[in-house]
Amino acid sequence: MDDLKTGYDYYNYFRLRIENLSTIEVIDLFNKTAGIRAYGIPRQGYLWALREQIILREIDCSKIYNGQSMSFANQVDLFENKLVIRDPV
Repeated sequence: MDDLKTGYDYYNYFRLRIENLSTIEVIDLFNKTAGIRAYGIPRQGYLWALREQIILREIDCSKIYNGQSMSFANQVDLFENKLVIRDPV
C-alpha cells in the first residue's frame, strides 16, 4: 500500500476488493461506513469504489444518491433491490 497516493489509487485498490463481494456484503460495508465524519484521500477512494459497486449492481439507491453525491449519513437496509434508510434506534 506504500504506492497509494491519490484518491484514484485508493479507488482502484478498494475496487478490486469490493467487486467480488456479495451484494449483502457490500451493503454491510456501507453500513459500517455510515455516520463516520472522518475524511481523507484513502476514504475518498474507498467511498468512490463502494458507491460504484452499488450503482453497478443496479440497486435503487435514490433515497441516498442524487446522481452527483451519495449520502453516507445513515445506515440502510436492502429491500427488494432498493436501499431504504434504516430507522435510528
